[in-house]
Formats: sequence, C-alpha cells, structure tokens
Amino acid sequence: MRKPNLAIWFYATIGLLLVGSLVACAEKSQKLTAVSQYKEALQAAKDYQGPVSPAARKLYEEGVEYYRAGHWAEAANLLSQARQVDVAHFPMRPEAMIYEAISLRKINQNREAAMIARQIIQEYPDRWEGHLILAQYWIWREEFDNAEKELVSASRLAPQQPDVMQSLAIVRLGQGMMMPALEAARGAYRLKPDDEDNRKLLTSVYLAYARNLERENDLSGAVTELFKAGSLVSQDPRPPLVLSRLLLRLNLPQAARRYALEGRKLLADPKQVPVEVFALEATGEGEGDEFEYRRMADFYLVRNMPDVAAVQLEQALAVNPRQADVWLTLGMLRAKDLQEPVEALDCLHAMWILDPDNPGIAALTAALSVTDEAVVEPSPGFVARAQIGTGYNPNTRNATGNGGDQTVGTRMYCSFVLDKAAGRHQVRWQVLGPDGETVADESWSMEFFGREFGFSETVVWYQPGDYHVIWSMDDAVRSQATFRLTATNN
Repeated sequence: MRKPNLAIWFYATIGLLLVGSLVACAEKSQKLTAVSQYKEALQAAKDYQGPVSPAARKLYEEGVEYYRAGHWAEAANLLSQARQVDVAHFPMRPEAMIYEAISLRKINQNREAAMIARQIIQEYPDRWEGHLILAQYWIWREEFDNAEKELVSASRLAPQQPDVMQSLAIVRLGQGMMMPALEAARGAYRLKPDDEDNRKLLTSVYLAYARNLERENDLSGAVTELFKAGSLVSQDPRPPLVLSRLLLRLNLPQAARRYALEGRKLLADPKQVPVEVFALEATGEGEGDEFEYRRMADFYLVRNMPDVAAVQLEQALAVNPRQADVWLTLGMLRAKDLQEPVEALDCLHAMWILDPDNPGIAALTAALSVTDEAVVEPSPGFVARAQIGTGYNPNTRNATGNGGDQTVGTRMYCSFVLDKAAGRHQVRWQVLGPDGETVADESWSMEFFGREFGFSETVVWYQPGDYHVIWSMDDAVRSQATFRLTATNN
C-alpha cells in the first residue's frame, strides 16, 4: 500500500480551512481598505525571496483580513497558527504575534495577550509593541506603576510614539498625576490628531483637569478647558453640561441654561446623565442606601432641622446624583434656609439637566434672584496661578514683555487677561522653542460674554534657551512674552 504524501495532505487540509475561512469572512463583512501598516506587512511577505511557508503566509494574510474587519476571535485563531511557524520560514512572525495579542485584548482575553507580549519582548527585544501590550495589561489590572515601567521601555525603543503617549496619559491619570497626564495626552494628540481615541482621551483629560481647576477656584481656567474639550468631540454631552454649571457660578444664567439644554440634547438617554457633570460632591461613589438618606432628610425637615436634612440629601446624591426631586429640595434649603446661594446654583443646574420642565425650577430661580448683571472678574484661583507664572503682571493684568528667567524643569504658567469680548472666537496658544521650533500649538473655539476673561496654560520645559509664548484670537496676536530657561547647577 502506497504511503500518503503528508506534505500534500497538510497543504490540502490548510487549503480547505482557508477556503472555509474566506467564505465565512465574506459572509460577515465586506473587505476593508488596508491601512499603511497592513500594506507594509503584506507587501514585505509578498516580496520576500526566502523559503517562506505558503501556509503560514496564507494564515497570516487571512488573519490580518479578519483583524481589519474587526472579527477578533477569528483573527487571533488564524494568527496563532501562523506564528507557530519558525521565523526562518515566516519573516512576518513578530507582526503575527502583535496582531494576535491585540485581537485577544479586544475580546477581553487580557492574560493571554500579556503572555504573548512577554514572548515578544523576549524574542524580539527591539520591538516596542510588546512593552505597550504588556503595559495595557497592567492598566487593565490597575497596576499603574508596572504599566509605567513597560511604557518607559517602549518610549526608549520608539520615542514620540503616539500610542505609547496615549497609554502613558491613562497611567498618569490612574496615578493621580494630572499635569503629566495632560502633557502626555496633548503629545499623543499632537502626533496623531485624526485618531479618534486620542481625541476622546484628550477630551476626558481636559474634563478631569477642569474639575481640578474648579476645586482650586480657578473657574476661568476650568471654562477654558471645557471649551477645548467641546472643540475636540462635538457630540460629547459632558463639556456643555459641566460648562453650564460653571457659567452659573460666573453669574451668566441665560448662557448657562442654554448650554445645559444643548448638552442634554446630546445625551443618548436623558435618564443616564454622566455623574461627572454634577457638582463636585455628587460623585455617584457614596455608600449607603439613598432611600434611607431621603427618609432621614424628611425626618429632620419635619423637625425644622434644615442643616441636618441637607446633609442627608447630600449623602443621597453622593450615592445617586440623578434624583431631580432631591436636587430641588436641597436647592430650596440652600437658597432659603441655609443661605448658601453658590451651592444652590449647583442644584438649579442639576434640575436643568434632569427635569428642565419641572415647575419647581421657577421657585428655585426666584429664591436665588439669579441675574446676568453681577460681573465676576477672573477668579481668585486664576489670579493666584497667574502670579506664579513669570509672564503675568498683576498690576496691568496682562502677560507682556519679558517673562523672566527660570531653570529648566520648572512648572510655569503662561497667563493673560483678555479685555471684554463677546461672541464666539477662535483662540490659539503657541510656544516657539529656542531654535524656533513649535513646542506647543493649541487652538479651540470659545464663546465670550462681554467680561474680562483670564487664560493660563501650564508647561514644563527641559531644554535651556528662550521660549516665545503667543496668545492669539481670530489670527490676531493679543499677548506675547519671552521666557528664558537656564540650565540647573546640578
């Protein structure tokens, strides 16, 4: 009896599998246009003149096709088979491992992806992707220090890689390091501005930074960051909803209500308002039973103890801030009984978002006597921050002339106060480095309300020399200053 030809049997079997895979792929999705990285990978395989395994090549190409179509499980399966072939017969093996690991992450097989990432690092130490994938595993585990170590290694292999910067921004947020997170997110966006993930990440960082500035009583700074966030992702409801609350604090109720209603229209479900748009204390992370807190609030209200009742209502909102009736009751207590008008404004803002047609809003608005007449100058938090900035003169309320000398590595605040402007304008902040290179260049659309408005951007530079800071509005320069950084003595 003649022995079967195992090679023919093997390739025939692989061929049948591939035909089945191709049919399944055609049924699931149309072919997509290859992006540059896939084109390069496929072209390298096609042009290779060595002993490439035809089966491995087919498995790889089909796996990449599934990857591009978003069929992650099928992609991981085919690419796993492809990478079993020795690299001498399959030069695209490291790419197959990278795409397989990414596919596994997409289907939440994070541990399996991390195992492949470690293998990539061991076998291909010059590939930064293995460190990035492993860092993303540590981010998933919320072990941010371990993630940072991998990202540092990835940065050494691929400086200025936007995907690495993107993950680094997430790590810095997890570590509670707001300014480094902002700088990393800015860097990722600057290198890859059309990437949707970079835009969403920078939007979230702007929102988090705005919340920090609000805590520090820099309302004008927070408003600036919110307008930046809104310029990046126009369909995100969070920037206009948070902006509404801050505009109320700045005595601009008509504009505040307008932004609240605009943001509400962007909500996919008005009942699922993001918790971060409410007042700082309403986090949605409180403990206890919201209904028990409400019951106790009623108990204290009947006994004419509004201060204790207010505490119970605040506790209920800390557990679940989407309770319109609680906000209304708390707002009336703050406005009438507790004489806390600023905090009562937060309640009015919440009502605009949760239940804008509630008849109780009229009574709360009347109790607050909210008008557009009272002018609030740049907030104390801005003034304090601006005076730290070497280019800000508190007497002229502007940043002009020489910004002064500082050592490298010093955090600086580049500030200026814009005279009374109104309407929507395009704002631009630029920094030119010692060699005339662009160090920073941000533009955003922003509405002004006939008031003075303070801007303050924060930066850390590490190269000695002169830095030229330019503030423009509608392409006209409004303020500029030069900062000289000297080397440290160490």
